[in-house]
Amino acid sequence: MKRNVLLLSVFILLKTLVAFSQDTAAFRKNIVGKWYPEKYLETDGKIYPLSEDETEQYVWYKSDGTVESIEEDGKIIGKWSFNAATMQLVVTQTQSKSYPQKMDVKIVKLTDTELAVKSKDGGGDWITIYFRKR
Repeated sequence: MKRNVLLLSVFILLKTLVAFSQDTAAFRKNIVGKWYPEKYLETDGKIYPLSEDETEQYVWYKSDGTVESIEEDGKIIGKWSFNAATMQLVVTQTQSKSYPQKMDVKIVKLTDTELAVKSKDGGGDWITIYFRKR
């Protein structure tokens, strides 16, 4: 009986690891590319378009784990990682003092052409940003 429980536990663990590996592989396949913001959802429940200045901004997740983005302050270069268990995308950078050193964003939606992330804005409110690959 104990042997069966042990075998079942090992089987469940291996199955979980395979599912985690597949989730991470699918995530990496879809996240790699240049993402342009389209709109954002504020805490008031309203969806807002981008300002004219924001239309040329982008975030470029590269397959080697680096990230490049064009922000108000110019080009920011850093690294990205993904936690499949929490669906958190973590971006770190040390280049700009006026831009966060570390950002944790929750992946709300990810396909090969659409990305939606939820994070806190500069004022501490939750915001969802919708991106599209061009």
